[in-house]
Amino acid sequence: MNDTERTKTATNGRPTTIPGVTFASLSFALSKGLTFEAVENATGLDRRALLAADGRMPEDAAPRLWRLISEKAGPHEVPSLAMARATPFSFLGGLVEGAQFASTLREALHFFVENRTFVSGSLSLAVHEAPETGEMAVVSEHPLSVLDGGRLIEVGTTLSTRIIATLLHREVKPRRVDFRHAQAGPLEVYQRALKAPTRFDQPISQIVFDRELLDAPVHAANVELFEYVRTHFQLARVQLEEEGVPPQLRSLRQAILDSADSGDYRAGAVAARAGISVRSAQRQAAAHGLTLSAMIDSVRRADAERLVQDPSLSLEAVASLIGYSDDRAFRRAFKAWTGQSPSAYRRQRR
Repeated sequence: MNDTERTKTATNGRPTTIPGVTFASLSFALSKGLTFEAVENATGLDRRALLAADGRMPEDAAPRLWRLISEKAGPHEVPSLAMARATPFSFLGGLVEGAQFASTLREALHFFVENRTFVSGSLSLAVHEAPETGEMAVVSEHPLSVLDGGRLIEVGTTLSTRIIATLLHREVKPRRVDFRHAQAGPLEVYQRALKAPTRFDQPISQIVFDRELLDAPVHAANVELFEYVRTHFQLARVQLEEEGVPPQLRSLRQAILDSADSGDYRAGAVAARAGISVRSAQRQAAAHGLTLSAMIDSVRRADAERLVQDPSLSLEAVASLIGYSDDRAFRRAFKAWTGQSPSAYRRQRR
């Protein structure tokens, strides 16, 4: 899928961004002298929608606002870095407050990965470990970066260091920072803000740290409170997922869930349960900016994460239960979903 196709898919009118992201961006835009009228024109939202405290925003609102902010920035400014230094963690919708009870940084980061859809329905976030180099990387991507030139990815990447330092209650410095997009300001401004060598036009956007940080204890760790927080977010994810499905697709989603209950994740089995052809199911999903395979994979991933945590099941059994005849293919898929191997994911949850 190219950038244009990703933009079309992610801006199909589905409200999948938490208000905090747009509200924080709005506050920053107004502080830089932009008017409400200019913001309304850029985002297509009126003042009432921009100031709404509940519900979720059209996903392209914040990127369009950041394009406006970037256009008004001076040649030596990098507004995204300034906002990341000043914005409160609360704009992430309570994720930082929940992560503070994790036992280790590894557990806290995977809590963020599990709950990334609370920030944005299309945000891709993963934690990759490289034992051979002693590195770990927080990797992020958003299909709407094409709209804002990667500015929101810069905000999130810069916030990562602040969040990790807060959780560990000490200063941390990345080894390096890579951005997939082009440079938008003086390199020294980026490197001063990120406290690390910074590169642009790279294959992925990532912030790289020493791997040993993953086992560092979180300052305010509390096992009981973290279990409560994780359960709360897990239930909220289910609710969010249901709310995010257009009414016209709910019967198709129910067919996916019913088919998954019997261990069958094939498109043909789903379509048969829905009483339609596979092509009709694909057309229904495409009419709402989705794909049938993506809808099935979201259910399969949730089932995989739940089953892997059950110590009574072998990983081979989990692979079979979620429709993989080859457990190696399952392991590859699971690592692509979570950034961890199934065995590492299980150890961390135990």
